[in-house]
Amino acid sequence: MSQSRQLAVIMFTDIVGYTKLMGSDEEHALGLLRKNREIHQAQIKKHHGDLVKEMGDGMLAKFASSTDAIHCAIEIQKQAQKTDLNERIRIGIHFIHYDFISIFVVVGVLIFQ
Repeated sequence: MSQSRQLAVIMFTDIVGYTKLMGSDEEHALGLLRKNREIHQAQIKKHHGDLVKEMGDGMLAKFASSTDAIHCAIEIQKQAQKTDLNERIRIGIHFIHYDFISIFVVVGVLIFQ
């Protein structure tokens, strides 16, 4: 049985220093988290991505196109610069070829790194 492999582009983001900030100023940290979520949801949708999972201050999104993922990441950074999230968003983009089974293994590895 032949399996077709597809390209997926995975983008993972988090807020640098969020855990420390949560310990010192919970209200401010939660405000950053809300703003971060608003920016991500709008930009991921605008750039044809799917928000796969939110994990605290981390977000995992999937794109079919590397161009869309990169443009989304750039726009997230630009939007963050207009707020107090400036220079706090860390973004990693991973390009993978997958079949039905391997996508679960790769996403699991990315989450637990």
